Amino acid sequence: MQFNAAIVAVHRHGQRLDTPIAEIVLQAGDTLLVEATRAFVKYHCEDEASGPFTCTENDNYFDAIT
Repeated sequence: MQFNAAIVAVHRHGQRLDTPIAEIVLQAGDTLLVEATRAFVKYHCEDEASGPFTCTENDNYFDAIT
């Protein structure tokens, strides 16, 4: 399954975890920094019924990579 997003960092209790992402077992309350496509943002962030996401979008970044 493809999600059009990648986890870049995980924070727990306000601290960034240094463990490689693939080895982290997520816990309730963890915060994920995710790099995502516009499609992911549109589906998961603009539709309130799609999940518990808080999204910010940097249009300058999107313009630089698209």
